[in-house]
Amino acid sequence: MNENAPEISGAEAPEETKKPIYTCESTLDEILFSEFSEVSYSKVKNFNIIFTIINILYCLVNLIYGNYDTTAGYSVFFTILMYVMYFNIKNVAKINFQRTMLSYGSEHRQITELYEDKILSSFGKNKREFFYFQINGLFETDNLILMRLQYNLYLELNKIALNADPQVVKAFLIQKCPMVKKKKFTDCSNSRRLSFIFLLISTAYTISVSLICILFTFSGI
Repeated sequence: MNENAPEISGAEAPEETKKPIYTCESTLDEILFSEFSEVSYSKVKNFNIIFTIINILYCLVNLIYGNYDTTAGYSVFFTILMYVMYFNIKNVAKINFQRTMLSYGSEHRQITELYEDKILSSFGKNKREFFYFQINGLFETDNLILMRLQYNLYLELNKIALNADPQVVKAFLIQKCPMVKKKKFTDCSNSRRLSFIFLLISTAYTISVSLICILFTFSGI
């Protein structure tokens, strides 16, 4: 034994010896991929709420002034635009899932490790390193914790597959991410359902307005 050999303290240990604080290992499936799209539906939800209100107010004003053609036309336009946005996200989520399955297969597992100073994400043979200052938004669904990076890229953690209480991991991320302005998670669990509800409200209103416009036009009111 060499008595002159330097001792290696815990703080000076090589990077490879450090262990992650939290880990998550899960298999990608269509259900989780669909739930992941809830984040995108949160934007559509806000859009549908705003356009439903605009649709109602705009049509009421034009009905009062007798602009029946304009009323029906714009109401139909707003509703079609809402349908396009809603189903576009649904189709994109399905296509992305199919591409992922073709690229990596159904048996590959995703491993995400949270260290004190970084995040390591492994999917199949691909491994990437991220840092907490790169995260600019925190979201969650019923089963996922989502960390938003630049260009709307996300890192996800399956709550069920975490090696710790999801609430503890959420508190850790809130503390570690300096670029997150709102020090809380945005809940996207009901975004798709609320988007669809306001889509139905706008549809029913558009049909009602169109029938009223047709009735008033032919009755000469």
